[in-house]
Amino acid sequence: IEGVTLTSLNAQQADLKNTVAQLWALRDAHPALSVGARTSVYADSNVLVDRKDAGTDHVLFLVNTKTLPATIKLNASVLSSPLQLRDLQTAEILLSNTDGQFSITVPPLSARLMQF
Repeated sequence: IEGVTLTSLNAQQADLKNTVAQLWALRDAHPALSVGARTSVYADSNVLVDRKDAGTDHVLFLVNTKTLPATIKLNASVLSSPLQLRDLQTAEILLSNTDGQFSITVPPLSARLMQF
């Protein structure tokens, strides 16, 4: 934006700018996010789970609109049975349990992007 420099931003604004830049970089690096086919996996009044697929790139998009954390139980078979999910923003690895299920916690009022 014309006239806005990193030095003119307060800490909260700089954090937002960095988060948006990170999300744009993820979108550029993962075709599933920009041109992938979207498939609805689960939805209720507070949680949305979609998968995005483009070739060999597969991303799970989870949104929590509640003001409390949401824990989502998801059968790996819904995702073609991967053994793990990797959070694209934090690099956290989630493994499926012995029943082939993932337990994914999404913080309040936020979203997660998980590669599989």
